[in-house]
Amino acid sequence: MRTASRWIRSSNASYKKDGKIVHNATRPQLHTEELDALPFATDVYKRDLEIERYNVPFLLNPFVSFYSSRGCPALCTFCMWPQTLSGHAWRTRSVDNVVQEVKNALSYFPQMKEIFFDDDTFNIRNGPRYRTEPEVQAAEVPVVLHGALPQQV
Repeated sequence: MRTASRWIRSSNASYKKDGKIVHNATRPQLHTEELDALPFATDVYKRDLEIERYNVPFLLNPFVSFYSSRGCPALCTFCMWPQTLSGHAWRTRSVDNVVQEVKNALSYFPQMKEIFFDDDTFNIRNGPRYRTEPEVQAAEVPVVLHGALPQQV
């Protein structure tokens, strides 16, 4: 846990000082190269989680969740996610990066029955750059792929 003095210097942090809320400078959003440079979440899952202990009723258990993008370019008035979490700028991990993490997950978790792509924008991937699902299937992933797929906007 960071000390109070480190919060004061941390981008994106907000804190209370003398009864008032102080918002630090916003950190720039990460784009493909920076997203690809982040450590894989599956490495943390392997180190710290027993995936059998987590359950989502509509998924096969055990499962592993993936996020291959952040943000959403749509301006849907009913959706709170871009306004509260990740913004409207849509940023993606590279296909190769996602495929490598899927391969790692298959190696780390042979008991896994499903991979869940929890990307609200999974269905707007057009063209050769956004071919995650077919590329993962071509890598012989023996699990069901899902995604949170809203109507195309």
